[in-house]
Amino acid sequence: MVTGPGPFTAIRIGISVANTLGWAKKLPVFGLKLSEFNATNNLAELIEKKFQLAKRGTIVKPFYGQEPNITLKNGS
Repeated sequence: MVTGPGPFTAIRIGISVANTLGWAKKLPVFGLKLSEFNATNNLAELIEKKFQLAKRGTIVKPFYGQEPNITLKNGS
């Protein structure tokens, strides 16, 4: 699962679903940042390495790439 950066809500929902399925199926869950691979890296090897290091019950946390930009509506 790519943990970020990306759209805030999409990352939160995707990670929540992955963590829940991992817990329910007793499977390890691990995250990848986009900065960890590029077109020249072998993605399959990176995933295999991460999978071997992953432990069941570990929670993946999102990476947003920046602080949230939350503003109030005018007059609030």
